[in-house]
Amino acid sequence: EYQPLALRHDDRLIESLEDLVTIAGLDAQAVSRLARVATTYSWDLNVSVRGQARVNVNTATADELLAVLLEAGVEDPWQAAVNIADFVDPDLELSRVSKSTTQLTLTDQGTLGTWRWAADHYESTEPGGTALSWQPTVATGEFQILARGVAGSPIGDLTIAGVFKPSVEAGESLGTFTLDAATPLAVTVTNQEPPGTTCMFRGLELIPRDVSGGTGIRGIEAVRINELMVEPTKTLAASTATFSPGSSDWACPAGTGVCSCSGVGEGRWTWSVDGLVPGWYHVRVLGSSAGQTVGAVDVGGSAQPVLAHGEHHPDTALVVSDGPNRGKFSLTIGKTASSGTYYLKEVVLGRQPDGEYLELVNLSDRPIDVSGWVIEGDATGGRQAVFPEQTVIDAHGLLVAVVDLDDAQMGLGGNHLDARTSWEISDDTPAVQLEFPNGPPSPEDDWLKVTLPAGQSAQVALLTSSGDVVDEVEYLLPLATTADFQSLEKGDPSVIVDQDTDGLDDGWYPSESLYTPGQPNDNEGLKEGEELEAVVHDPIREIAVRNRPLEGIGELAGVGSGTAWQPFSSAELAKIVDRLTVEGVRLEAEGRLMQGESAWAEDADGFYVHTDPAQADATGVWQWTAIPDGTYRLSVYGWPDEQLSVRWQLADGTATDWSPGLSTDAQGRLVIGEVTIGGGGTPANTLAVEATCASTNGICHLDYVRLDPSLIRVGPVNVNTAPLEVLRALPGMTDQLASRIIAGRPYGDRDEKGRGIGDLLAGDVLGATEEDVLENFRRLAHVLTTRSDMFQILSVGQAIDGDRVDATQRIQTVIQRQ
Repeated sequence: EYQPLALRHDDRLIESLEDLVTIAGLDAQAVSRLARVATTYSWDLNVSVRGQARVNVNTATADELLAVLLEAGVEDPWQAAVNIADFVDPDLELSRVSKSTTQLTLTDQGTLGTWRWAADHYESTEPGGTALSWQPTVATGEFQILARGVAGSPIGDLTIAGVFKPSVEAGESLGTFTLDAATPLAVTVTNQEPPGTTCMFRGLELIPRDVSGGTGIRGIEAVRINELMVEPTKTLAASTATFSPGSSDWACPAGTGVCSCSGVGEGRWTWSVDGLVPGWYHVRVLGSSAGQTVGAVDVGGSAQPVLAHGEHHPDTALVVSDGPNRGKFSLTIGKTASSGTYYLKEVVLGRQPDGEYLELVNLSDRPIDVSGWVIEGDATGGRQAVFPEQTVIDAHGLLVAVVDLDDAQMGLGGNHLDARTSWEISDDTPAVQLEFPNGPPSPEDDWLKVTLPAGQSAQVALLTSSGDVVDEVEYLLPLATTADFQSLEKGDPSVIVDQDTDGLDDGWYPSESLYTPGQPNDNEGLKEGEELEAVVHDPIREIAVRNRPLEGIGELAGVGSGTAWQPFSSAELAKIVDRLTVEGVRLEAEGRLMQGESAWAEDADGFYVHTDPAQADATGVWQWTAIPDGTYRLSVYGWPDEQLSVRWQLADGTATDWSPGLSTDAQGRLVIGEVTIGGGGTPANTLAVEATCASTNGICHLDYVRLDPSLIRVGPVNVNTAPLEVLRALPGMTDQLASRIIAGRPYGDRDEKGRGIGDLLAGDVLGATEEDVLENFRRLAHVLTTRSDMFQILSVGQAIDGDRVDATQRIQTVIQRQ
């Protein structure tokens, strides 16, 4: 048992294969067979092919991942960074980064050298032809520059500001440059690729080193808002009704659209509406303008109140399910006073707020308790809705949250209207009735609104009970629905659409089944392909957010790319896998407190807690030894939403400066910075961390410290040197796959791209289809490396007399590459 992120204090490395006799019950013969394909001498430095320390994807922040992905040349590094962060982190808070870039895009300027304009880019089909030269105007500052081309096609050899970059690919980082607005940027591109290759170039993207402002890019957490029922109403125009004035003075002049009565009497209006579902409805009446009186309205109940423009009737109205009046709705309006004029233009039948609902989907493989979670936002008019206690969403399950589930919501109960009846929600469908701490919505003040104050958007946020934002969406107005009583649904819930670039997901599809609470969605966004060949996707089965640390780097193959129904592609993975790792060092605080016992108490679960505001300056000191010397990224873990100030002791007896009071994130994490163990930093093999509690309430926790990444990887197989029988022993390996791997050697720095194990993702080494490539990489990546730092050397010496061997000696040595 060895899992660096789930230590049980009983792990150790196997020192020899003979240990397996007692650990696994193997006999000597089995150990002998195993020795032909296994060794305990296998490790390599945890650095990329270029010698840079890898970033631990399990503990990195979204901004730290963004820096890696930008340098790697990922097509959309911002969305990829937040998607990866939310895929692996155990918390449920959305990850966010800011995107602030300048696009320098070529336009059609005629032929440039031997490069010709093609739709939205320049391209060259002539290797060795004349270069494309371009001098775009730039701003002053320091920028990281990305090359923009067409995905899947090379750009060519590119020279920028005098710096030459061979065989540049679309999205590749060209480096960081200091630019001057007074000097145009000199860019030349040549096609030196093999014959038959078309080079394509669109322009450059400039990313300022100091980002301020920009567009917010958000990730995908395990729980998403999957469906919304907004404004479930039907508007009936008076001009479309069958009108019976009887003996009254009511009249509906043709072409005006408005009925009026300046005398007395009672008129009757009847609508026959195709598709009007039988059941109960709220009724709202409208004149032609505000301030007008509509009249004494009778909807078949006991009350006939005089209603003004925009008012609701206190009774609900029934649309019957059978007989001659099926699908028909009628009302009468009376006027007894001879003075004044009454008006009727429209009647609105509605199932809001009772029938309004929001559906959540759990994309993880674990149940999630949402008790006490909150729905709020501008779309709700500031009214908070809270999930009741003991509310759990099943793994890969749905949960419907409604205003009035069974006609029992406070202020709405007993009116015959509820969500279960309105939308045919079965008893076995996971559904809950929301709680409204400040009072429930009403027919006059519904829940999810379509009329908002100027400057507000229809934004809906889902928060945990502690206030962490799990999901945040908006629906654009007017609604994207195409029918009455129709919900808005998600297609691929792992995709963010931001049409108005305000950082909120506004991608919705109208439900083709009108509504699907607690059932699979039904919309165009679930379909891929055309007509008879269309594939209908199932996000519950196909989309997964791991929501816990990766056990191997190959599991990145499951991360959503941001494009509907497409995981992160093998071409994109190839760019980043050598730069990332899952290995780090976790140092438990338990039993390591050397100073500060009066203020920091050890809990039974092994963490330390500070509870006395009067001892805010009391320093706790925790010390660990036997740490491999080297440089790490230091982070401290406690509880969420607390503040700590941290420093560490140096070899010369001093300490670093205190950090300011830093707030822990949703994981309880504080990223402190770079620390060097030994080598002029801390004492050799030793780390002593000091912390004070900076929380205003005096409450702080300290659970463990992390050093990332581990300096070495233990146990990987060198894919460049392993014999066939060793490769065969790897998980999921077949003879054909092992043979293709051997035939494709060497791996690591193919085309001088420095992609390490990512080279395996090129071509058809891992399979003929994208699905096969990703699946094989997922199984194998964590046990492979492209280099070795431990070697076993077997030396044989013989004493020979003529043709006779008098003596033989064998010496086996294990060496470490320095």
